[in-house]
Amino acid sequence: MEITDKPKYYLPGLGQSWLVVAVLIGGSIVAGIAAAIIGVVKNMSFDYFTNNNFALLYAMQMVLPFLFIWLMGYNRSREPFAESIKIDKPHIGKFNFITLVIVLIVATFATMLLLDPFNEIFEMPDIFKDMFKNAGNNPIDTLIGVAILAPLCEEFILRGTIERGLLATYRSKKSGPLKAILWSAFLFALIHLNPWQAVAAFALGCLIGWVYYRTHSIWAAIFIHFVNNFSAIILFLIYPNLDPEATTKQIIEAETGSTTLYWAMVAGGAVLLALCIYLLNKYLPKRPQSFVPQKKELIAEGTYTISIDRFKERLNMPVTAYANFRDFQRDVLKKAEQQIRKSTSLKQFHFSHDGKGRRAATTITIHLTDVTGKVLPAPKKVVTTEDKIEMLDSEQLRLFDEFSSFGIKPESTCLDIINNYSIEVLKSNLAYYKEQLKKRKPEQEPLSAGYLITCIKKERIKLL
Repeated sequence: MEITDKPKYYLPGLGQSWLVVAVLIGGSIVAGIAAAIIGVVKNMSFDYFTNNNFALLYAMQMVLPFLFIWLMGYNRSREPFAESIKIDKPHIGKFNFITLVIVLIVATFATMLLLDPFNEIFEMPDIFKDMFKNAGNNPIDTLIGVAILAPLCEEFILRGTIERGLLATYRSKKSGPLKAILWSAFLFALIHLNPWQAVAAFALGCLIGWVYYRTHSIWAAIFIHFVNNFSAIILFLIYPNLDPEATTKQIIEAETGSTTLYWAMVAGGAVLLALCIYLLNKYLPKRPQSFVPQKKELIAEGTYTISIDRFKERLNMPVTAYANFRDFQRDVLKKAEQQIRKSTSLKQFHFSHDGKGRRAATTITIHLTDVTGKVLPAPKKVVTTEDKIEMLDSEQLRLFDEFSSFGIKPESTCLDIINNYSIEVLKSNLAYYKEQLKKRKPEQEPLSAGYLITCIKKERIKLL
């Protein structure tokens, strides 16, 4: 089985989640400045973007955070065996698709109804008043910006990136999922930058975050967000003269002259929301294992191979820092083995590579064991001459190459000489042999390799 380079995924902790939010807010500021500059050049007011090109302005705000997340993910892709959790790995338990959609719609509307009383606490910002008032002027732009782009982009950042990262960060704690959901909901409320939306955004963010955790479906999160935003916009498109600040309570009171019906609806919404949460909690997976980071691929019993080249490029080990390539390769193999050991829950494995003699290794082979401690049978290996050459250090290997160049054959003879005599003896006799070669006259017979061996043996007798 070949271990390939699959994409890794950005998993921010709490500190980096704040950084993502800061970049998101910075993107809004940059987009606002860009819109202002365009307005000056084109002699247009800033209201032109909010009233007629809201979708374009919103898309401009998302460029910087998406670029940041992509760069962070790209950096992780350079880490061998980085942990990963997919952004979308749906599992809906015992629900079928249609039933789940219905339950999510009911839960969303019930939540919106319960949050309606909080809309009277804070005043709606002017930018939202103008957007709702002018929704009918360019309905397609408003729907694209509010009902499509906002759910897609915000859910990708808040649930798909931040909550997913926090679930990985807090995975070892029993309260980990709760912390991840609450923090992502809080940051979701924060990015709206106004008190009017804060309470509703936090509550809705808790619902979306919980559903995302239980289903691991980013599309379920996007769908809830879409239902919330679409229903708000479509109401003003149907009733263009409706006061943007009017709450459900005020509308019902104006129509009936009483708030009894309104509070009955709120109570009914509470019952429906409780029922929906009960059903979701009962039929969705309780603690999805898909949010447990999977170490890249080395997670099962079997035999795997991996290319050496990717380690040479990614482990920040410049070959120029080594005296020769063999020492460099040995360090690469050692580092590769350390990385592989970190990337599997299995306790034992046989580690080998395909380097032979002076031939560089190109792949590593790993024979993994199972968690019960049963060792997979490693292939029987006969120690060959090439294996012995591979075990030479850099100085011995240099002498081996020199002896071979003078015609000492076979290689096993060279190995016996190198392994049986000290480096000093080998060097001194090699120098003596070279000196004798220089003194040799052309008409004389060349010195044989046997003469060099004889010199070494004689020198050894003298040393003893």
